[in-house]
Amino acid sequence: MPKATPTYRGPHTTPRRPTSCARGYGRKWQQYSRQYLAVHTRCAGVLIQGERVHAASCSGAAECVDHVNAVRGADDVRFWEERNHQGLSRACNSLKRQKVDHG
Repeated sequence: MPKATPTYRGPHTTPRRPTSCARGYGRKWQQYSRQYLAVHTRCAGVLIQGERVHAASCSGAAECVDHVNAVRGADDVRFWEERNHQGLSRACNSLKRQKVDHG
């Protein structure tokens, strides 16, 4: 059987991001996140133009651990610094991602 040729994705597509494990968010991070969220249970909200705001659909409960200042992977010295982490609801994390990724 002939091999399938790779599909041409075109110039309009962006390169694919490495997997979460390749970016440092493997088992060790998942264990750390569970421990962090057990202590930090409230959503910290998103800092926009110097003011803390919550997404309209924010539940108020922290559901994921976010890096306050972006990191470039697990080898970045700030990746494991607790002062660089905050608990966010999924809605606030999505809002932050939109603001950071799309301005």
